[in-house]
Amino acid sequence: MSADTDCVVFSKDMTARMDIDAARYGAWKVEESGTPYLIIAKKVYAERSDGHVKIVCKGLQTRRLTWEDFEAWSQGVIPQQRQ
Repeated sequence: MSADTDCVVFSKDMTARMDIDAARYGAWKVEESGTPYLIIAKKVYAERSDGHVKIVCKGLQTRRLTWEDFEAWSQGVIPQQRQ
């Protein structure tokens, strides 16, 4: 599980255990399901959807990072960049 101020990401379907109602204030809304993510830390993740990779990475130049960089990072190989 990963969480931020306005979202949660689970590695398996948890919808049966949550208060989900997209129209009711205060309830959760399912925005996507089955999308692969590689989450390294807060504000540092990669998302792959429909052949497109979205990268969010505080402090690094995201245009230079790839899905493969995040796969390696998740195994302990930290990407190096000159700023």
